[in-house]
Formats: sequence, C-alpha cells, structure tokens
Amino acid sequence: MIKRIWRGKKIRVATRKSPLALAQTKMIIREFKKILPMLDWEIVFVLSHGDMDMGRPLHGFSQVGVFVKALENALLKGEADCAIHCLKDIPSPIDPRFILPCCFKRETVEDVILYRKGFDFKKIQKVSTGSLRRRAFLGETFPQWTFEELRGNINTRISKLVNKEAESIVLAQAGISRLKCFEIEEVEVNQKKDNLLFKENLDKVIVQTLPTSTLLPAPGQGCLVIQCLKIQQEENVSSLPALLNRLHHEETWEAVGLERKVMEIIEGGCRSPLGCFARKVDQEWIVEAILERDGMITRSKRQLAKEQLSERKDQLIQQVTQDLLGGA
Repeated sequence: MIKRIWRGKKIRVATRKSPLALAQTKMIIREFKKILPMLDWEIVFVLSHGDMDMGRPLHGFSQVGVFVKALENALLKGEADCAIHCLKDIPSPIDPRFILPCCFKRETVEDVILYRKGFDFKKIQKVSTGSLRRRAFLGETFPQWTFEELRGNINTRISKLVNKEAESIVLAQAGISRLKCFEIEEVEVNQKKDNLLFKENLDKVIVQTLPTSTLLPAPGQGCLVIQCLKIQQEENVSSLPALLNRLHHEETWEAVGLERKVMEIIEGGCRSPLGCFARKVDQEWIVEAILERDGMITRSKRQLAKEQLSERKDQLIQQVTQDLLGGA
C-alpha cells in the first residue's frame, strides 16, 4: 500500500540550511533508501528564525523552538511532507498539530570541549558557548573558567577557534560525528567548500569528551526525529507516518520521552539550565538530572526496574522533578 501511494511521487523533506542539517537529512534519506529504494526524496531548505537572527543569544528569544517554527510552517503550508529536527530543539509538549512518527536510534549524548593543538587543557580560562546549561554546570566543576557568548553553525564555531577568536568551545559530540561521516561527493557544489574546511579545521584542534558525570546532556541530545502533520495520521490522507515509522527506535523513544517530560514539568530548556539523561542499563532504567535555578544547583538520580516502567513512569518522573525542585 505504501509503495503504491508514493511511487512516482517525491517525499519533500524540510530541513535547515546549515551543513549539519543537510548532513543529517542526507544520512536519514540514505537509511530509508536502503529499505525502500523505490521512493524518491526532495530536500526543501527552510531558513529558521534562529538562523536569521544570529546576533542574539538563544536565551534572549521570547519564543521557544526558534529552530523549529519555520519548518513547522512549511508543513502547515503544504510546502513539505515532513521535517527533520534535532529533538533537543523541539519544545515539550509538542504542538498538538504535529506528530513525531520516527525517532532514530540515539547516538552519543556527550558534549565535547575543543581547543587548539599545542594548548594545555589545564590552562583553559575562557570557554565560548551559547548554552546556559553548559555555562552553569561546567562553571560549577571548573570555577576558574569564564564564559563568552558564541553562536553560529559548527563550521563557524570551529573556524573561530582555529583563528584564535576563541580559546575553547563546547559542542555536542553527535553533531561533529555526523559531519565527519558525511561524504564530500554527496554534498551539493555550494556545500563542498564548507565541508572541506570543517575537516581541515578539525585536524587542527583537540576534541576532548566531557563525560556525563561532568556534564549531563540536554534532554533529547543526540537524537534525530521526523515530524509530520497529525492530520496525515488521523484522516488517513497519507500513509507517510506509517512509512517513516519503519526506522523508529522504541528504546530511544522511551528514554527521550522521560527526559522531555522532566523538561516539560521543570520548564527547562534555554531559560532554565537543565541537564537530563535517561537510559536502560541491564535490567533497569536510570534517570539523572541537574537543574540550576536562582543560583542554586539541584540533582537527581533515580532507578526503576525496566518491567515496571509502563506502570510507574509517572511516579519516576515525579520523583526526579521533586528532587530538582526541592519538594516544591
């Protein structure tokens, strides 16, 4: 049925224009082509509010989802059939007009700190990052560090580091890994220069992992999702959600669902520094979280037997959020 509906049509995928967004989109399309080679895909580039206003820190925007809204508008206007996002960019709860039929298997969740080769990590004094989470929790572990604002795509940030406009920078490991694996020959002509520059610059810096014991990730970090209109599922006007669900990874979805529910209750994200990491280890689920509010940092670490998750999920989330809010 799916093949008949979409045969001869192009599935239009909305994505941002950054090199990382393009790499992620092409990687996902490539995975779908492995299982559904008869389908055609078309990339629809969209410029987000966050991309257009690079002079303002992320926590300075009055609205949430500054990297998401423009792609959602493309879906609402019928300019695209689906959109690809980093899950950590999507507010929680999700806009009820949309669904996320496919959550891909999570990649590494850690952040990394980058500094030029020949420089001693112990001598770092200034760290450039636009993330309140990274500033709050790295500042607790490394009180000697001071933080400077930094915006821009991964290429821009690493170029500033190489050109000595920054002493060190912090990025998500997953984004760097995706760009490193992106083959040059798969890139449009106007992207080849940026891709080559990224790989040249990466050879000039040290990439040091910050373990989750040092810095917990943002909720949903390392996870890519596909978004569609909910009406596509409700009215059965398209089988696209069912098609996209074929690469859905349920264990990842369970984990990021726990993290996003904590974020929703805490009202974390860009305005309240929050780190949260849920994962299944052997026979239990573990949820760790950290929150900075009014200058105070609180932590939580809770476990639950995996067979109890369906029945006690809400209780687990309540325990974590109460730990963070001090029983409020």
